Amino acid sequence: MRILIIKNLSEFPKPLEIKKKSKWKSWEAHVSTWQCPAGTVPVRNDETTSSTSTGETYRHEVSPDLYQDNKSRLFIYWTSDTYNVTGCYNLQCRGFIQTSNTIILGGTITPVSTFEGKQFEITVSVWKDQESENWWLSLGSNHSLVGYWPGTIFPNLAYADDVQWGGEVVNSQSLGRHTTTQMGSGRFSDGGFRKVSYFRNLEIVDNNRFKSVRDVGVLVDDPKFYNIRAMFRDDWGSYILYGGPDRMNSGVSFLALSSFIFYFSFIIFLII
Repeated sequence: MRILIIKNLSEFPKPLEIKKKSKWKSWEAHVSTWQCPAGTVPVRNDETTSSTSTGETYRHEVSPDLYQDNKSRLFIYWTSDTYNVTGCYNLQCRGFIQTSNTIILGGTITPVSTFEGKQFEITVSVWKDQESENWWLSLGSNHSLVGYWPGTIFPNLAYADDVQWGGEVVNSQSLGRHTTTQMGSGRFSDGGFRKVSYFRNLEIVDNNRFKSVRDVGVLVDDPKFYNIRAMFRDDWGSYILYGGPDRMNSGVSFLALSSFIFYFSFIIFLII
């Protein structure tokens, strides 16, 4: 498949300077890449499709049904009508315009963190370009551009009312039984760093500048099995620790950290 690479970015948002070096050591993980000829992009061939709130979504997930394995992957999904008609995964339909000829959407993320071992993480940024009104996606500490969602597919998304980070466990088994799937490492959030899943340096984009999130609320729909803690450190900024064991009885367990913002919208979930 040949896709025209479109360069339509006026300016990258000004980053928030973190002056204090973190005492909690971590390493950078990476998404699968492939070097394609100029004018083309790497496209993963998925035989199965699935539909997943209005706007852009990117997730770090393990999905045997979609990818036929248990590897950790990063994917994107978009919809402009709450999953009724529009939207799809990665590049399975028209919508997201990929500009990178190396990053594989739906590709594996490696290495992955281990309990009480090395912690690997990936930096993901989504923002609205002020001139083109397109919503851009970048990965990594060097903010490698992946591509953008054209502003025309989100005519009512001038700014956001809410942004969420968190985890999700979906029960797809019959009779409402959910026996083995954990969230994160399977430990509650009080386990602390190197023992539980986390998001750190939570930031929003306002007037083309990254800003640390401070005014947050916590939502957990089943605290018996999962929980979340929102905290702040000078070196990590606003961050959350979350997770929990399995033994779900039915349905979908969802937790999220929310903040009211302007000019920026995305939803991030972690499915494991």
